[in-house]
Amino acid sequence: MIVPTSAIILVLVFGIFCFGYAFSADWLSGQTSSMNRLDYISQTRFYIALSNVDLVLQYSQEHGKLQYYIDAMKGLMRSTDPVFINVLDDMLREMLLFTNNASTKFQELINNIAELSLIGEDIYSFAGSLLKPEKSVYSCGGPRGKAGLYNISISGLIAMSISHQREFAGRDSVYNLMKEPTYCELFLNFQVFYEETTALFDKVCDYQRQSLRI
Repeated sequence: MIVPTSAIILVLVFGIFCFGYAFSADWLSGQTSSMNRLDYISQTRFYIALSNVDLVLQYSQEHGKLQYYIDAMKGLMRSTDPVFINVLDDMLREMLLFTNNASTKFQELINNIAELSLIGEDIYSFAGSLLKPEKSVYSCGGPRGKAGLYNISISGLIAMSISHQREFAGRDSVYNLMKEPTYCELFLNFQVFYEETTALFDKVCDYQRQSLRI
C-alpha cells in the first residue's frame, strides 16, 4: 500500500500546486490591471501638464523672457537625469509627443475599464464621471470675448485639453497666445481638470481596496 499512498499524495500535492498557481496568477493579474489603471490616469495627467508647461515656455521664449533663465535651467539639466522639457529645442514639436502620449494612455484606461465591464464588474462607482457631463467648465470666445459655463464629463475635459494643445503644437508660433480662446479654456479649466483627475484616481484606489476585501 506504500506505492499507491505515495501516488495519491503526489497527485494531491500536484493538484494543490496547480490550483494555487492558477489562483495566484488570476489574483495577481487583477491587481496588475488595477495598478495599470492608476498608471494610465497619472500619465495622462502628467503629459497634459507637460504640454501646458511647454506652451507657456514657448510663449515666454517668443517674447524674449525665457532667455533670462536659460543658464539656470541648463544647470538643472544634469546628464544623469531624463529631460522631459528641453528649453533649447522646439517646444511646440515636443507638445506633439506629449499629447500623443496623453492620448495613448487615456485610450488604454478606457480599454481597461471596458474589459472590466465586459466581465460583469460594477464600474459605475469610479467610471460614471468619465461619461456623465456633470462638471462645469468655461467656454471662451463668446460675444465680446466673455467666457460662459457648460457641463462636461471628465472624458470630454481630457479630450478638449488634448485637442487644444495639439492645435497649438501644429503652429509655427504662439506669440499671441494670451488672445487665443483655446488657451483661455486651457487656462481657466486647468484647476477643474486637476481636481477631477485627482478625484478619479482616488475612486479607482477605493475600487481597488474594495476588490481586495472581497
